[in-house]
Amino acid sequence: MTYGNDDFVPVILGTNVNTYNMARSLHEAFGVRSLALGRHALRETARSAIVDVRAYRDFDKPEFIVETLTALAAELAGRTLLLLPNIEFYANVVIEHRAVLDQHFVIPLVDAELAARLMNKTDFARTCAELGVPHPATLVVTPETQLDATFGTDLPFEFPVILKPADTDSYPRIPFEGKQKVYLVHEAAELRAIAQRIYAAGYADDLIVQE
Repeated sequence: MTYGNDDFVPVILGTNVNTYNMARSLHEAFGVRSLALGRHALRETARSAIVDVRAYRDFDKPEFIVETLTALAAELAGRTLLLLPNIEFYANVVIEHRAVLDQHFVIPLVDAELAARLMNKTDFARTCAELGVPHPATLVVTPETQLDATFGTDLPFEFPVILKPADTDSYPRIPFEGKQKVYLVHEAAELRAIAQRIYAAGYADDLIVQE
């Protein structure tokens, strides 16, 4: 199977529609065929002519991911490999194991310290405030503060509000009924009920409420 071109080979972590969009952009810009790695060959990429999918059952385990990428680098030795994670979980794995992966791949990601400030929405909002970057008015909710009986009644802005998890790495892997990526909330009782449901499911980080 032929991947990339004489300049580079795109290696995308993930096999969903985001991977297809990345592969399509790379194909249109450079005429390259990408290689995607993930747990399953999802329908968005499984039969695509511009991306080849390799599926591994254990591709949700960081150690296995690093081992697989190291083996891939040996398989494609001598070629420039551009490593492109398409979700935060894979980005975190790459950043945490950068010392090893940097030996084999070009990695267009920020360092671990900056990533921690930008990926977590609590830290992101704080960073925006520190730098004077315009962003929605934000209230941080912790597992403790959501238990307060007055939670939701004294917001610094009016309903409706947006509620979302600060940690978008762990949250997608926690199943529960009524789960959404982002919640549009119209009143305090609804806000408390959703927050309680999220934390009862096992989520342990902050929640973000925004105007």
